[in-house]
Formats: sequence, C-alpha cells, structure tokens
Amino acid sequence: GADGLPPMMPAGDAKGGGAGAFKRRRKTGTDGKWTWTGFRNSARKDKYSPRHWQKASAEYPDYPFARFNMSLEHVVYTDEEYDRVLKNSTWTRSETDYLMILCQRMDLRWPVIADRYALTPRRPVEELQKRYYDVVRALILSRSDAATKAALGAVNAANAAATNGGAAEAKAGGAPGESASASKIKTEADAAGATAAQKAAAARGKKLTAGGAKEVKGAGASSSSSKVATAVAAAVAKSKLKETEAAAAKASAAAKAVAADKGTTAAAKAQAAAKAAAAAKAVAAAKGVAAAKGAAAAKSQAAAAKASAAAKAVAADK
Repeated sequence: GADGLPPMMPAGDAKGGGAGAFKRRRKTGTDGKWTWTGFRNSARKDKYSPRHWQKASAEYPDYPFARFNMSLEHVVYTDEEYDRVLKNSTWTRSETDYLMILCQRMDLRWPVIADRYALTPRRPVEELQKRYYDVVRALILSRSDAATKAALGAVNAANAAATNGGAAEAKAGGAPGESASASKIKTEADAAGATAAQKAAAARGKKLTAGGAKEVKGAGASSSSSKVATAVAAAVAKSKLKETEAAAAKASAAAKAVAADKGTTAAAKAQAAAKAAAAAKAVAAAKGVAAAKGAAAAKSQAAAAKASAAAKAVAADK
C-alpha cells in the first residue's frame, strides 16, 4: 500500500480476481436448475400426487424415503384360535382385541401405548408387553404346528395314492411299482431266489389258472424287492470302495513323506510302507466286492424284468 504495508485482502477487480472475485455470480449449467415436479410415493395408499422441488437432472422412480415407512402387521386371530391357545384368566377377549389394535396403531411404542390405554383397570406397561408377546408367540407356535401337520398329511396322502396306484397296477397284471413296495422290501434279498422265481414263472406258460396267476404276480413282487435290495447293496459296496481308496491314498502319501524324511528311522519307514501295502490290498478287495455286488444287482434287475413280463403275459391271457 501507500504506507508500505501489505494489503489486508488481495487487490484486484471482479474480472482479474482478487477481492472482486468473491462477488462474482457462479455460472451453472442445467445441473444447478431446480424444477417443481411431481413424484411417486409408494408409502401412500391414496391417489394423492405430491410435488416438490428437485434438480432437473435428477430422476426418482420412487420417493427415496418411502423405504422408511415401516408399519407393524395387525395381529389377527379367529375365535377358535382364541379359545384354544389365547385364553387367559386375567385378560378378557375385548381387552385383548383392544390391546392388539392399539399396538398396531402405535407401532409398539410402549410409552405411548401405556398412556393411551383407556380401559379399566389400568395396567402397567410391563403387563401390556407380556400379554402382547404371549399372544404373538402362542399364535406362531400354533400355526407352525398346524402347517407341519398339514404338510405331513399331504405327504401321507401322496404315499397312500402311490400305494393304491401300485396295487391297481398289480391287479391289472403288472408288478407293483417300487414306490409302493419300497417301504416293505427286505434289506437282505437273495438274487438266486429271484432267478428261481423267474424260471418258475416262465415254466408255467400262458395257460395258468387264477391261482397260478397269483403266484406269478407274487414272484414279480419278490423279484422287484430283490432288485432294489441288490441295488442298495451295490451302492453300499461302491461307497465303501471310495472310502478305502481315500484311506489308501492317505497311507501312500504318508509313506512317501516318511521315506523322503532323512531323519526317519528304517523301522518307521518299513512300518509306513507296510501300512501302504495293506491299504492297497484293502482297495483291491473292495473292488472285488463292489464288482460282485454290481453283477448281482444286474442279474437281479434282469430277473425282475423277466418276472414282470411273465406276470403281465399271464394276466393278459384269458
């Protein structure tokens, strides 16, 4: 300045910057424009269309604060439910209904509910809370039990329909389906017995009496049971084979690690090698068992198919 002191603020005009630059009006584009427009508010259930100021570039498919409009579901129960699970010696039906409505209107704001509770006798807030949550808990337990019973009833009805369908198929001349006989099959069925039953059914031929036809149907049912049982045995054998192979792989890996370790004694190495060899033998034995069970299952399946075909042919021959 004139007195040699620096100025308090930067010198300059509005165009060149300095102090005048603070007074310039900012230049804005369309992003700075605001419009008075309507918007959708999903929290409202009426036909009212609200409007507000928003930036011209902004688009809202729904009012951003509508997601905070959370309301409590009204607790509703039938007369039968109240008489069965909600009766209480200290609460009447009218008092319970009034409390449920009040809790829904006040969104479980318990100080407000206790203040607005107008029935006599007046009840403390702890008693109001206990009654409300007891009602809700009893309804949840009762309805979940009812839903479980309904689901079990549907399953039982489906099983009964499948059983009846299998019986009708057997009367028509075919062997009953596995769905009808699966619950009654024996866990240990002999494949040789199924083969013998098939041979006996084929030897009788087409000119059988009504009693002979019943025997053929029984043979078909027995062969079906044997087929399922041998298939289960084959699956168990395959599962055991997988477990044995996994154990052998672990033993082999452990033996290799012991052999590679220079600090391991010769006795430990020999013991690890013996374990690996034993595991390999177990795998070979399991493979043999699985192969035998698979062959038995295949034979049983073929015998069951032949027995079923013989039973159908006998039933068709009048």
